[in-house]
Amino acid sequence: MALALVDLLGEIARTKEVPSAQIAIAWLLAQRPWIVPIAGTTRLHRLEENRGGASI
Repeated sequence: MALALVDLLGEIARTKEVPSAQIAIAWLLAQRPWIVPIAGTTRLHRLEENRGGASI
């Protein structure tokens, strides 16, 4: 089941032409107003990329 969810996430990301991480972040933001995703990364360009999840 977990792989099916990953596949679905990837398909949604491909249709929107964005990274899967942005779709995951967008989904988290849509759950409740008090949920704040914390994207763990050590690379600045990945942080900037993940920030795009807020606009999906």
